[in-house]
Formats: sequence, C-alpha cells, structure tokens
Amino acid sequence: MSENKYKSALRATNLSFFNKLKNVIVNSDITDESYEEILETLILCDVGVESAEEITDRLEERARQEKVYRAEELLPLLKEVLVEILTENMPKEEQIALPAIVMAVGVNGTGKTTTIAKIANVYTAQGKSVMLAAADTFRAAAVDQLTIWAKRIGVPIVKSEMGADAAAVAYDAATSAAARGVDLLIVDTAGRLQNKINLMQELGKMHNVLSKNKKDMNLYTFITVDATSGLNVLSQIEAFAKACQLNGIVLSKVDGSSKGGIIIPIIMKHKLPVWFVGTGEGLEDLRVFDAREYVEAMLG
Repeated sequence: MSENKYKSALRATNLSFFNKLKNVIVNSDITDESYEEILETLILCDVGVESAEEITDRLEERARQEKVYRAEELLPLLKEVLVEILTENMPKEEQIALPAIVMAVGVNGTGKTTTIAKIANVYTAQGKSVMLAAADTFRAAAVDQLTIWAKRIGVPIVKSEMGADAAAVAYDAATSAAARGVDLLIVDTAGRLQNKINLMQELGKMHNVLSKNKKDMNLYTFITVDATSGLNVLSQIEAFAKACQLNGIVLSKVDGSSKGGIIIPIIMKHKLPVWFVGTGEGLEDLRVFDAREYVEAMLG
C-alpha cells in the first residue's frame, strides 16, 4: 500500500484533529489556556480524558525543557510526544517471528476475517508458506468467507462442520501446520461479545490448546478492533485480555473513521502494541504500524 493511500485513509482523522487544533496553535504566546484547549481538543478526538491529560502534561513539560514560548511551535512538540507514547510498547521485532501461529480474536463486525486474509497475503507475497484455520464454527458465513479468501490467496485451509468443537479445529490446524512445516498459521475465531462468559471461556480453552500444541512455533494473539467504534474498543480489549493473553492489536477501518486517535488511549491504557493498520477492503490495504508515519499522517 502506497504512502499516499495511507495518508488518504487517515484524512478524516487528520481533518478532525487539525481543524480543532488550528485555532489553538496560532501566532501567539503560550498561555495556560493554550494547554487547556489542546486538552479539550484531544478529548473531542476520542483520545480519552486520562490519556489527553497525560499527553498535555508531557507536552507542557517538553515545552518548558526546550524553552518553547510560542503556540505555533507546539505542533512539532506534540508530534514528538505522541511518537514517544506510541513507541513505548511497540514490539522489538518489526514482524511476526516465524514460524508462528496467530490466533485472531475480536467481536463481530470489526473486519477480523478480512484482516486475516490481508495478513496472509502479506506473508505469501514474501514467499512464506501460510495456512488458515476456520475455527469460527458458529457461523457458516464466516467459514465460507475465509474459504473464499484462502482460495483467492492460494493457501490451504483447515475447517470442520458447523457446530464442531472450535478447540478441536485449532488442534487439527496446529498439528497439520507443524507436520507440514508451515511458516504461518492464522486461526480465525468466532466473533464474541465480551459479555458472553461461556464464549469467552471457550476462547481461553482454544488458546490453551494452541499453546500446548504449537511445537516450536511462536504463538501470538491479535485482537482486531474497529476504529469507528471509538473509545468502546477499550472495554473490548480489556474483556478479551482476561480470556487469553493478547500480544497485539490490529486497528481496522481507519479509512472510514475520524477517530484514528483511538490508537493513542489503546496503547496508553492496555500497554499493547499495534502491529497492523487496515485502511480499506482490498487485500493490499494493510500496513505495518509505524508510529511516526501514523502521527505525521494524522496531524499533517
């Protein structure tokens, strides 16, 4: 995906931030009101109160350290503060350490299954062997969708009949992937509502099965969250983290949202890295998350 496409996807977020900030960062001296207005702007852009307060405090401290007195000089400083925050919890490795199993979780409607296909496409394009597993045995449409993607990308898929034990499907997939020497196995799971205790328990069971049968493969659990959902995603992440160990986040539908700033409180609250950003429906519309690139596209 080109850089221009990435900036285009974040255009709504960029306009939301910039239109609110332009009246704050003007040719004038910095006052207490300057920081109060920046705080309010961040809150209005779905950064959340706690995160906005910490960002503003850091910005004020940085301005004091660097002897910045003019309001128009705050934007570059704000960018640096945001980059620091977004990189504090980033993974040390830039990509998934292969061989690996990725367990994809999230609620219905986040674009999780499409995200799986995008990740698979990234690694097949690199010449890696990829396998998919349809462990969402509750919805025939989910299995059908993943099967279509597997055929389109040209990768094998492990699936079972409707209503089958999802953990058993995960076990079969892990065993098959290990036997075939697959580089990357991606396991789709049922889109669960975080308040459905029995379904969340099943998710934990599936994670345990994969953990015990992964052989020498690394195990990751990524949660896909929808950027258009705003601050609601924070409670989703919290609930899923109780069911299984989360390693990272995929932020989807950035192109359809003015709430791309949600990525900031996600990282600040949950201390989880964002690995990928989805910017459209196409297979190519996935980008490895880069904090500086994201902030530049978001703030211009």
